[in-house]
Amino acid sequence: RKCCVARMDVVSVGGSDLVASLVKAIGELLDSDERSRVIASAIAQLKSLEEKDESDCESENSVGHVESMHDNVQRNTDAVESLNNVKMEMLRLTTGSQPFEAQNSFTDSLFFPETGENSTCTASNTLVVDSFLYDTETVDELADKGIIPTHVCNSCGSKDVIPFHFISHSMSLHQLRFMFDELLPSHCPGIQSIVDVGSRIGTILFAGYYFLRDASLTGIEISETHVQTSKAIIEKFHMQDRIKVIEGDVRDHLDVVSSADMVTLNNVFEFFGTEQQRQELWKTVLSSFKRKGQFIVSSPRIEDSLEALDMDKNVMVHIQPVEGVEYPTPLFDGDEYADEAESLHLYVVV
Repeated sequence: RKCCVARMDVVSVGGSDLVASLVKAIGELLDSDERSRVIASAIAQLKSLEEKDESDCESENSVGHVESMHDNVQRNTDAVESLNNVKMEMLRLTTGSQPFEAQNSFTDSLFFPETGENSTCTASNTLVVDSFLYDTETVDELADKGIIPTHVCNSCGSKDVIPFHFISHSMSLHQLRFMFDELLPSHCPGIQSIVDVGSRIGTILFAGYYFLRDASLTGIEISETHVQTSKAIIEKFHMQDRIKVIEGDVRDHLDVVSSADMVTLNNVFEFFGTEQQRQELWKTVLSSFKRKGQFIVSSPRIEDSLEALDMDKNVMVHIQPVEGVEYPTPLFDGDEYADEAESLHLYVVV
């Protein structure tokens, strides 16, 4: 924050109240890593203004540039604060007084893949930890307190221990921010409708509500428990005007998928169903993408999911990766925002 103030003092941009407001907005960001990222970005942008002659720096364009930065930071701050409020209520609903091991995050009936990147995951060495509810720092704190295990014995009674696998079926706040604050505005402007396949507790829907402001958001979720949880949050935070959750199998709602401007597929099928069932799900869902210009955001890459199931990639011949997607450059060691952003992949129907 001090570095940002110093840089702003050097640059004569006019409108000191606006600059002060920008600094205040940055200082109020809830996440320290995010403050670092925004400060570094602000310094880079203000440096470009500093390199111009003084009269240009005082121009209306330069003030407008700072105004844009301020509006973006404030919008980001408001959205993140709202999502944190949602997270706290979600934790209250899903955990109550239960110990961490008994939370709903761990009670899913999973099918562990036998091939692909997650083929080493088993029931004995894998925990489901919702990335939206529990960020890396929180997980580390819980591990340090011994509330969640970090290693498991690979051969009982020996010192042959292996790390636990932590998997999540929700996007983290970093992933959500990158998708809605960078990826969509850069490559998918004007998105008016988003369908999240396997919406779980509604994380993508809630982020879309706060970041996009005017888009309609629909979740399709087969779990009655998750649907009830997400609907409770929607009602609690008065989001009924733009969010709808459909309980059921996505194969029964392909018309909803086909009509959306964008569809999100976040770790959607890999741990659910037998290999044959997952193959059928992928074929069916991919065949529903028929409208040219429809966007898909997937994590992991669709190609990797198909390869893990030994499926012919011709089932996605009508879907192409969007070119020119720029992922954030790490600004410091352990920049989780940059690391997690790279897990999201954008496609378009051609």
